[in-house]
Amino acid sequence: MKKTLLIKVIAGIVIAVVVGLTSVLYARIFDPLWNPFRPSPETVLTQMTKKMSEIKTSHSETDFEIVVKNEAKIEIGGKFLTDLDDTDSANPKSKGNFDFYLTFDGTSFSFGGESVAIDKASFFKLTTTPVLPEYLLKEIGLETGLNLIKNQWIKIDLESMIDWLKEFMKGELPLGTEEIFEKSIEKQIEMEEKIKRIIEEKLAMEQLFLIKKELPDEKIGEMKVYHYLLVLNQTEAKKMMLEITGIYFDIMFETMIENLPEPFRPSPEEIENAKKEAVRSLEEGLDGFFTKIGEIGAETWIGKKDLLLYKVKIEKEIDLADLFEGEETGEIFIKANIILSKFGEVIEIKEPEEFKNIGEIFEEILGPAIRKAQSKSRDEERKSDMRQIQVAMEFYYTDYSEYFQSKVMPTKIEAYYTPIPQDPGSGPCLSYQWISNIKNSQKFCVWACLENGNFYIVSHKGIKEFDEPPQMLDCW
Repeated sequence: MKKTLLIKVIAGIVIAVVVGLTSVLYARIFDPLWNPFRPSPETVLTQMTKKMSEIKTSHSETDFEIVVKNEAKIEIGGKFLTDLDDTDSANPKSKGNFDFYLTFDGTSFSFGGESVAIDKASFFKLTTTPVLPEYLLKEIGLETGLNLIKNQWIKIDLESMIDWLKEFMKGELPLGTEEIFEKSIEKQIEMEEKIKRIIEEKLAMEQLFLIKKELPDEKIGEMKVYHYLLVLNQTEAKKMMLEITGIYFDIMFETMIENLPEPFRPSPEEIENAKKEAVRSLEEGLDGFFTKIGEIGAETWIGKKDLLLYKVKIEKEIDLADLFEGEETGEIFIKANIILSKFGEVIEIKEPEEFKNIGEIFEEILGPAIRKAQSKSRDEERKSDMRQIQVAMEFYYTDYSEYFQSKVMPTKIEAYYTPIPQDPGSGPCLSYQWISNIKNSQKFCVWACLENGNFYIVSHKGIKEFDEPPQMLDCW
């Protein structure tokens, strides 16, 4: 009797433990990797992809570093802080901060700033600019440009670009320019949307990444998270890249054909052949690239409660000898971390209160240099016209033993130079200048007023540039 009672007690305890443990495992209060009630990594990944596609607002922090070690050491790195608001899909918004640096053999350059994007308008501000040698800044015409744009919000949109071009060209743009710009932007948006859909479809179909290993659960702050090691499905990644390349070529050729005159438009067969060749070449390149760099992995952390993606970590080392088939030696080290947060929270994104449009910035930075180049070009045109006049006058003299005669600036020199071009304008003189040689056919004197303040003179004596205009037929 006592033995039977003992068995019942032990059985009751075992049942209680089993039921209790089962309840704990089912409720996932205790959730080891062997928990039979634990969802599979594939299920978690599928649900995460779906949940993330439904998120309208979020914050992300991304930092990366690329180090190349061979004969020289190169380091490239940076950090992004980004807020996204897709609540109104017709008017997406984003804002962020960014910092970049480049180090090459001990010499460092860095720049950083802020950005805001609202619908089709973008704003950016540089808060840190690289310190470049003065001679280099002068060479590229930016000796004062970086200071002009530092800590200045700049708006970039189609309308301000066209307005600046109109002002710069002193009038209307060539017929159809605005339409070309607008269509180009529309095509760009169309291409981005198609590429976005392709990536989303690949993720939704669980094709782009494969689960290599389920790692022990962790905590991010107080939040429990699943921890997985994923690897890129290189076959599907290659298919996706080839599909994106096809879209790019379709849209690029469509835009190009619309803007080309009919005689210069390629035939549909030529376009299709060019597209096939580009895709084939890329496919060969991707095959070789993926073979050389090997597996690409990424650690991911997914919330156990909300099934949202909270962190991604990528580390990869590439042997340059493998990548360049022995022609280079050394290594490339790649690191990246992405931390996501503030899912579904209200994010305020608005235009900067004070900003300059891109046209104003172009004018401040490039305007003086462009006008200087245009002025120089017009002066070269004036000099060329003067030399042509001198050549025509000498040919005339060879045939008639005297120079062509005129009381005022002629419009032509008979068949030798007809018509004589007019001054290109924007200079100190409205027209080319001529001293009457009606009384002396053995001499002539004509000149152009240059925008550099000098006078380019041609005569029976030759060619000279002076700082004063001639006063008599002898010129000088």
